[in-house]
Amino acid sequence: MLTTRLRRIASPMIAMILSLATARSDLLYVAPTGNDGNSGTIASPLGTINHAFELAQPGDTILLRGGVYNQLVQTFRDGAPGAPITLMNAPGEVAYIDGTGITDGRNGFIIVNSYITVVGVKVRRWPDTGIWAQADVGFLTIRGCEVYECGNCISLFQGDHDFLIDSVDLHHFAEESAGFDATSHDGTPIYNGVISNS
Repeated sequence: MLTTRLRRIASPMIAMILSLATARSDLLYVAPTGNDGNSGTIASPLGTINHAFELAQPGDTILLRGGVYNQLVQTFRDGAPGAPITLMNAPGEVAYIDGTGITDGRNGFIIVNSYITVVGVKVRRWPDTGIWAQADVGFLTIRGCEVYECGNCISLFQGDHDFLIDSVDLHHFAEESAGFDATSHDGTPIYNGVISNS
């Protein structure tokens, strides 16, 4: 009797928990014409990359619809081992994080969290740095991107570690700067990094 009653109570609760667990998508879409009040689906994309990073959980992928994003971008939370937070183009589309006309910031894409993966995105026209990983960022992957017309294209900072920069095209950077910069102002090492095909 008690077992039957527990089953009747537990079954709807389990169904509700399972539906809540599967309700959140592991894909978040962003489009230049989107809106941050939207749900983040392909039919109802978000409007800013930052809001997508605020919503993304470890293992999630942010997919950028094609077009130009005149937005300062910053990560919000860490991914996890085997479950990075990934930013990439939607299949068959090309997205640009573009500093044209931005007056309230000089760095385009600031990465302050670990276990972040960036694939195929183009970052351009930032006066200081296109992609900047701030101090102590680990397990960062930047693959198949193009960064250009920036002061520095990609900058790593003190304590960054376990990074992979693969098949990244850096060009048209400031004459007095560098396409790639790894600076440790206080002597904290930048370590366990691989740069290949770039």
